[in-house]
Amino acid sequence: RVRTLLAVILALGLLIPMVSAYAQDQNTAVTPNDKICVEGSVINFNEVPLSDYTWTINYGPAGSTDEPSTVTTDEYGKFKIEEGLSVGDWTFSLDPTVNGPWEGITALSFNVPLKYGSDACVQVRWKLVRRVPVIVTKIDDQHNPLNDWIIRAEPARGNWFASPVEEVTGDPDKGFGEGQVTFYLTEGQWNFKEYAPAGVHYTPIVPTNGRQSLLVEWKDADQNGQPDPIYLRFKNRVTEYGCIDVYKYDVPVREGEAATPLPGWKITVKRANGTVVATGYTDAAGKVTFSNLPFGPYTVIEELRAGWTPAYPTGFTAEVTQAEPCVEVNFINEQDFGYSFVGRKIDTNGKVGLPDWKITIKPLDKGGALPLNGTEENGTAYVLTDGLGNYRFDFATNDYRVPGARYQICEEQKAGWLPHTPLCYNVRLPSKPGSPVKVWDFENQQVGHWESVIYGPAQGGSSGSCRFTVTVQPGDSLYGIGAAYGVSASAMLAANPWVYSRPHYYVYPGDSVCVP
Repeated sequence: RVRTLLAVILALGLLIPMVSAYAQDQNTAVTPNDKICVEGSVINFNEVPLSDYTWTINYGPAGSTDEPSTVTTDEYGKFKIEEGLSVGDWTFSLDPTVNGPWEGITALSFNVPLKYGSDACVQVRWKLVRRVPVIVTKIDDQHNPLNDWIIRAEPARGNWFASPVEEVTGDPDKGFGEGQVTFYLTEGQWNFKEYAPAGVHYTPIVPTNGRQSLLVEWKDADQNGQPDPIYLRFKNRVTEYGCIDVYKYDVPVREGEAATPLPGWKITVKRANGTVVATGYTDAAGKVTFSNLPFGPYTVIEELRAGWTPAYPTGFTAEVTQAEPCVEVNFINEQDFGYSFVGRKIDTNGKVGLPDWKITIKPLDKGGALPLNGTEENGTAYVLTDGLGNYRFDFATNDYRVPGARYQICEEQKAGWLPHTPLCYNVRLPSKPGSPVKVWDFENQQVGHWESVIYGPAQGGSSGSCRFTVTVQPGDSLYGIGAAYGVSASAMLAANPWVYSRPHYYVYPGDSVCVP
């Protein structure tokens, strides 16, 4: 019985496929539930269906090249392909340019596996975007194009699918025209802002707040499907500002050494009319920067300090014509600390220096040191004035006899010249190295000029000469200096007749006062 049952089952298994095949061959009412079809959709970048468009697509088994077909999207941006499909990998491609300058946000060509197993069509989608050119022009109040300004386009509220974009006017790398930028923006509401280059100050004219809002729409495409550009303009009254970098250095001691920065040095910047724009002090690097300077010429001046000799001019004219880089000005000084006397020999007529005039120095202290630069002569030393009437005596800085030493400095008497100041001045070196001691001028007038004050040789001794020459310090007065040396006010006035030209007989720091 078992063997008989197995034989029946085997016979039925062979019979059923034959019946099924026969039924299909006879086109009976047997249909598959599974489908092989593709439902496609085309949407805009902001998820809006692109309805009623006719697109060119290619589809076929992967690796094959089929003739292009056309599909037309319905009101939902969809279309369906049901014919000619079979199981396997198929390639679907869409050409968006048939309807203008559309471009894909998602891939325009991709493979799709088609197979049985579902009664729904395979869903595919293309997401596209097209952009509208917006040309922004930036000009000043004279309608001159302005380059290097940043124009920023920002999507307004509700334009959720767009991102901000920035461009620089006149950018040659992008082919922008003078004072222009070109944006390619998606449709929707956009806000535009302008930003000035560094150092540029401006007043908005159009628009008055420096901002504009624009609804970007696709309009009036030309024969190539390209839209007409939208134009915007920003107009400003521009005031540009620049800067000056000032550097202050010490002269290198040895050849080949780098210059040393000098901090704390006062620098002044003046306008062309002489008014002061700003003052500042150099930092540890010897630098001070003056910013926010309107374009134009400026005079840059360094302070003059005792004990320092300028190695460069003490003032420069700097023309500020651009925001960056800053105009650079350099000042270099040489240290002049030590033990020295400096003075001048002048002609009363015009106060012009008298050259080649012999100036002699004599120690007033026993065994006193003579200057290093003088020509020795009978216990004294002398120098000749230079072309400007200047002279100088320099002493050793490592000689114990020098600090605080007293000296008498005299001018030679020349035939045909009458002295208007004492022939000799008594002076003293400082107790510590410092700035040169300034000796009061020797002044002479050529015979033949009208004379109002004549000094000449002292009669009966040393009267008419100075026991000491004192350099005025802050807080000093003529009478106060005399009192310190036990000299009366009238004697101080007689020894210093030049103070009569000063209001209230004032003396100022740096003046040399004769103490008789």
